[in-house]
Amino acid sequence: MRALSAFYLKASAIKASVWQVFVIVFLHGLSSALPFGLITLGVQNWYLTQNQNLTNLAWLSLIAQVYLFKFLWGHVCDNHCLYGTQKRKSWILTMQAIMVLLIALLSFISFEHRLGVMIVIALIGFASATQDLCIDAYRSELMAHHRLYQKYIALSYIVGFRLGYLMTGAGILLIAHFINWQFSYQLIAGCMMICMLATIYSTEHSITTTQTSLNRWQAIQTILAKKHIKLFLSFIFLYEFGDSLISAVLVNFLASVKHYSLLTIALQVKTANLISLFLSPIIMLVFLNYASL
Repeated sequence: MRALSAFYLKASAIKASVWQVFVIVFLHGLSSALPFGLITLGVQNWYLTQNQNLTNLAWLSLIAQVYLFKFLWGHVCDNHCLYGTQKRKSWILTMQAIMVLLIALLSFISFEHRLGVMIVIALIGFASATQDLCIDAYRSELMAHHRLYQKYIALSYIVGFRLGYLMTGAGILLIAHFINWQFSYQLIAGCMMICMLATIYSTEHSITTTQTSLNRWQAIQTILAKKHIKLFLSFIFLYEFGDSLISAVLVNFLASVKHYSLLTIALQVKTANLISLFLSPIIMLVFLNYASL
């Protein structure tokens, strides 16, 4: 209780401009989670209702692997501005607009056009991964500009991401059960438009860096030269790869083998996500008052 009281006293002293930063970062977390959850959970659950086998679901999950390789085009986003003078903002806003159009388009595509569905999902994944690159860079620059509130900026992003992931998990299942899948995708597209408003009204704090070498791969070479780093990176890659495959077939297993309905899966199995959504911020607030990032 003392930790929560201390947090309340600190919150009352925060300026309105800083609260605006928290809201923007929260919506950026939501914007990152919505397309990611749509690819890894929403579309796969949609496939389940179309009586697809586990092999097709596993192949679909491979699209999500684009997030593992987004660093390959990170230097493009870091060195080029699509329009205007605010580099991060131009990339984030463009990717969000593309995803709104693609998610809305997905709601009108018939499942019979499987190739078209796969292409749209792949494009959403690429745009989402690119958006995440720029949001991470934008958030890092915000944290450097607001050093006193770094912990709470990170917390705002995590809460937004968890909420978005819950919406594309249990939320889509509930909407699909009571209404239909098409409306659920249109609702996600509408939420992305709200996130676009946060990007439009955000302010970019660029950090001037000095380029010490023309070799853009020097940083990667330095990291790979570390002891046991290849083993560590291989562990992360294989863990994420296996986790995405398990997530792809989990709902199918619960529905086909355990014979759970989509409503049961949404209300009972997804309850763990809802509990973690509310408990994790409280736990983090306790630790943030006694430790620094």
